[in-house]
Amino acid sequence: MSLRNVLVVLILAAVAAGGVWVYFDTRNPWAAVNAPQPFLLTSVTAIDAETQAPVDLTIDRDDPFSIAGFAVQIEEQMAEGYGLFDPDAQTFAVWANGQAMVAPYTVEEAPAPFDVSQTGGGPAFATYTPSELSVTVTLPADEFWGVIYRMHLDAVEDASAQIAAQEQIAADWDAVLAAWRAEMDGVAAIVDDGPSFLSETYDLALPGGQATVTLPLWAYAGLNVPGFPRTEINGPGGFGDGFRLLAMPPDALDEAFIAEQDYALRDPEAELYVLHQTEDTLISVRHEGAASFLHRAQIGSLGYLMFAEVSQADRLRTLLAIADSLRSDPPAPAAFLTDPDFDAGAWLSETYHPFVVSPQTGDGLAAEIAELLETSRLMGQLHTTATFRWDIAESEDAFPLYVVDGACTLSLEPVSSLADRHDAAPPDMLFGFAIEDIAFTRIALFVESGDFAAEASAPVEVPHPAPETRIGTWLLDGPTRALGRTEHLHVGYLTRPLDDFTLICGVSANHPIAIPLALAEIDATDLPAVPDLPHEARDFFRAFYTVQDFAPGLYQVIRESGEQSRIILADGMDLIDRAYFMYRAYPESGVFEARTEDDLHTLYDFGGRQLLPLEYDDIQEQAPGEIWARQDQTWFRYLVADGSLTEVE
Repeated sequence: MSLRNVLVVLILAAVAAGGVWVYFDTRNPWAAVNAPQPFLLTSVTAIDAETQAPVDLTIDRDDPFSIAGFAVQIEEQMAEGYGLFDPDAQTFAVWANGQAMVAPYTVEEAPAPFDVSQTGGGPAFATYTPSELSVTVTLPADEFWGVIYRMHLDAVEDASAQIAAQEQIAADWDAVLAAWRAEMDGVAAIVDDGPSFLSETYDLALPGGQATVTLPLWAYAGLNVPGFPRTEINGPGGFGDGFRLLAMPPDALDEAFIAEQDYALRDPEAELYVLHQTEDTLISVRHEGAASFLHRAQIGSLGYLMFAEVSQADRLRTLLAIADSLRSDPPAPAAFLTDPDFDAGAWLSETYHPFVVSPQTGDGLAAEIAELLETSRLMGQLHTTATFRWDIAESEDAFPLYVVDGACTLSLEPVSSLADRHDAAPPDMLFGFAIEDIAFTRIALFVESGDFAAEASAPVEVPHPAPETRIGTWLLDGPTRALGRTEHLHVGYLTRPLDDFTLICGVSANHPIAIPLALAEIDATDLPAVPDLPHEARDFFRAFYTVQDFAPGLYQVIRESGEQSRIILADGMDLIDRAYFMYRAYPESGVFEARTEDDLHTLYDFGGRQLLPLEYDDIQEQAPGEIWARQDQTWFRYLVADGSLTEVE
């Protein structure tokens, strides 16, 4: 039966306390009843829970979502319902929709609560009128309307029509439940076939850095939440097609599991089917509801609680396989990526419909690569990468299924092993590894700090550089392509020729399917032409720590990290015989200023000739060809012409 009796629904949903009072005096007609006595509904009234004022039930009676409209529904449903006083058992039952809720009869002036365990309802109470055979059933106020409904029932001589109706409804309902339970027998048989992924799989490292889980390819991690360590796993139908994994201290795991298990096994028992149950796993389903999956596991010093609601029987076997896969071993690379018959684009189109790869920021990869071909960037060891972040989604406006981080750089040397380049990359360099999941790292540090167990309000900050977790495990390696993974992420590399340079690009994602898609996008990118570069771009490729264009044929460089800057010629020779803290060029005047770390200033021409001694407190260009220099509080004015400096008043 798909629609439940409105009265029973209201009783099930009631959450606020209500009261019923039993009044008794010496004129007690209830004591004279010696056979089951039927009651029928005579009226429905309502009062405001806060003011106790009567509510007008004549307004909007045609609107089923109004206060009065709901009263009408109670009246209509109770037209087939009835009450029954049992003098032997001293109970009063209200029958509706083939189910009964039962309250004790009491002569005390106190509320008589109904037992709603078989209807799964919230509180409801009976008030017995002492002077006549009349009962008021009170349904406590709901949170939306704040209205207390009261059903008034009086004794009648004959309720056979209502009793027959309820018997038929109960029989029909029993038949519905019997058919449903037979269907669930079939689902249980499928579950009994045991865990199975029924598809390609991949490994995912979980928040806390202590556990790995294996997932079917259709599942993707939607969210890592640092302050409350959990991972949301989504599927083709969104989160409703996935599950959640919560990381928690072990002492909290059992408490959480028991609470969730008790809720899943709540009454009414007739509408509950337990498909699978062990000490750590429960799969249960309710009539007209999705199956509930619950699992607990302790890995290392962390507890993990896994739960989901599933509408497909095969997914239950998959969830069992996922639960069985929780372990402390590090994640392995996704082996299917090396299968020549596996087409990532075709799989994604079939699973998630057409998809697009779109940049989150920037002007596009080709434009970023063009900037790498600037002479100063080719000569330097910093700023040697073009970084990017791409979304892979069903459309440009859709929430991304996968996020890909990547970087490209240039090399003049032959590449024999992309994996070696990855593993040897310095930890403070962007390229050489895929960008780590900062939220994931923060969760791991949060757990390690001990603040997690103490339920701190915020996780610890990630130090810089982040902990080294980038060394890869490789499925494929060579001079043109590499596939593997780090502790947290799947990674891939490829190379493309670019004149006499080699373009090396690396990408990362927490889902392996994104790797071949991103590499294909890079492979299809139209690369910029290599410009006509000066000889120093190749002669001094990656020769200096940092390089900046300073003037035609001159570069400002830092040779080694921690040193001060020098001005060099295109042949790599120093223009002047010392380093300075900073420089400022005045090209229209044909000179440049140099300053020491203790703030002494001097002036040179672009041929390297010193024009002013290192003894000034400040130097400024007031106009092209006019230089002012300050010593103590005195300003001196100079004119620059034909490479000479002349002081003027």
